[in-house]
Amino acid sequence: AQEARWASFAARPPAVVRYDDVPWPDLKLLREAVEAGVVESKAVSRVWHPDKFLQRLGDRIGAPGSGERERIMERVTEVATAVNALH
Repeated sequence: AQEARWASFAARPPAVVRYDDVPWPDLKLLREAVEAGVVESKAVSRVWHPDKFLQRLGDRIGAPGSGERERIMERVTEVATAVNALH
């Protein structure tokens, strides 16, 4: 389900990506899926790696002057750190 939400978002991201637009993963469910072998942690790492995220969406992240870009990238880094701990 999380992968489908991300795929849909990545295929058609909004012109300006706001924090609430991002389909943030449920880290507990993600950990369980990785441990069960349902999801590959390396694939998830590629989605949430801060550099890859910026490469994909950098020009769309946050309205200018809103502080959302920083908030989004802070959360992306938190997710990436949690995913890397699963390796």
